[in-house]
Amino acid sequence: MENKKITIITILTVGILIITFGGITYAFFTANNPEGSTAEIKSETGRMLITYNDGTDNIVPVTNIQPSNAILVNKTFTLTGSNTTVGTSSSDGLPMPYEVGLKYISSFSDGMIHYYIKKISSNSDDITTNFVGEPNQTIPGHDTEIGYAHGTLAKDAIYQKLVSGVFPSKTSDQTITFNLKFQFPDNGENQDSEKGKTFNGKIIINNENNKVSQVIADLYDNTEKDENGITI
Repeated sequence: MENKKITIITILTVGILIITFGGITYAFFTANNPEGSTAEIKSETGRMLITYNDGTDNIVPVTNIQPSNAILVNKTFTLTGSNTTVGTSSSDGLPMPYEVGLKYISSFSDGMIHYYIKKISSNSDDITTNFVGEPNQTIPGHDTEIGYAHGTLAKDAIYQKLVSGVFPSKTSDQTITFNLKFQFPDNGENQDSEKGKTFNGKIIINNENNKVSQVIADLYDNTEKDENGITI
């Protein structure tokens, strides 16, 4: 009976710690961006704004295309991070993590649709960028389009992470602008089976799938236990 009481108290304590630390660690940006030409995520400790050069987060549906070096999509968008936790110095605040990805539906076979993404400008060299894909690629057929991260999309996936990073603590707004392009290149083989297939998607920020559950798992796994195996 005593062990049961200890276990219950332990579970409640761990739950409180999870809520507390989870709230502190992920105080920023705990939801996907809404649809629209300008999407803003707010919390008590900061905000992040994403704006699109063409006025929408949607990718124009791709239909009835032929394999070539043509650019199917040319999308430019800007992230702005504002950190309201910063006091008199940057060390007072929390870093602001971000993730940009593509939510999509595609009937094209694996590897047929290629994406290219790169940073084209920023007002702060301190913003980190971790691109997904082969770095420093030139877009085929476009010799001046250099320095892109390159990858391909899978047919049965619904989300592709493109880039992630951190806005450090600063007293002023920080901005970073990205360019994203798509191609359906000729691979030198018979691609007739791809005729009539479609692709549709949208850019989203801070996809939260499994993030909170991973925080809980990591916190629990790293918590010390006593000689009876009870979490301290």
